[in-house]
Amino acid sequence: MIPIVFSTDHNYVMQTGVCILSLLESAQETLYDIYVIISRDVTDDDKMLLQSQVAKINGHKISFIPAPTDFDSAFEIRGISTAAYYRLLIPWLLADFDKVIYSDIDVIFRTSLQEVFTTDLADNYFGAVPGVSYRYPSEHVKKHLKKISVSNLEYVNSGFLIVNSALLRKDNLKEAFISEAGKKHQFQDQDVINIVCKGRIMHISPKYCITQTFQQSYLNNAPFMHEFYGCQSAIDDYLHSRNCIIHYAGPKPWEIVSFAWLDWWDTYHRSVFYNPDYELAFLNRVRNPKYKWRDILRIIKNKLLH
Repeated sequence: MIPIVFSTDHNYVMQTGVCILSLLESAQETLYDIYVIISRDVTDDDKMLLQSQVAKINGHKISFIPAPTDFDSAFEIRGISTAAYYRLLIPWLLADFDKVIYSDIDVIFRTSLQEVFTTDLADNYFGAVPGVSYRYPSEHVKKHLKKISVSNLEYVNSGFLIVNSALLRKDNLKEAFISEAGKKHQFQDQDVINIVCKGRIMHISPKYCITQTFQQSYLNNAPFMHEFYGCQSAIDDYLHSRNCIIHYAGPKPWEIVSFAWLDWWDTYHRSVFYNPDYELAFLNRVRNPKYKWRDILRIIKNKLLH
């Protein structure tokens, strides 16, 4: 069985369940040992729903891990909670495993993880997808990369990780993670991983983290797509066979009509969480959108700049 870890709180239990269902439906012959790190507000009913979702497909397991308190005072920004840091402690929370997969819950799986799990990480702490928006970064991103002393060719996304738990424990990086998490890094846990593990992160195929930015870059014929990724097959996998992991790193499909939103709703319809009233409320929001002033100003600014 492949051990895979997610992290959630009460507000995102439904999205976690939809994510897990897509994982199991794409499993093929693979079996998963699922671990969910849960915040203190996750209820017994929440856990029962997640268990019932996993039980509908035979052979897989699910367990829950109480959230650690190490990051209670860690830096938060953009509404992202300290739960984002929990992935940093996976080697110590699941001490019986030498290698583990971690995934954010705002994803839809369209591929088995058997192949990527067998990746030989050698002396690398993580396997991760390089960040497409960092290849030719904006001035703002350039300043950020300079500040954290990480090259645009090195920087990776933290939404999907192969975790070399044995090596992380051996080199005792726990204190370094906790210390760095206390600093005001713009991209929180993602920056922490890129800083602490600089030079020791293996790049894996972009098919394991297809984002809206990735799609836009491809459709706009961005010159770095083939140069940077060297992986036309990954692009074809997404555009034609959907043999990939879709990561909703930007707009969320349960909030607005966004990138690959139908992939998420298709899975939601088959989940134990499906609620026609929830879907109706979503459709009403789409038909009658309400904009905040900051959204209106951003639209005007974009129009003026273009």
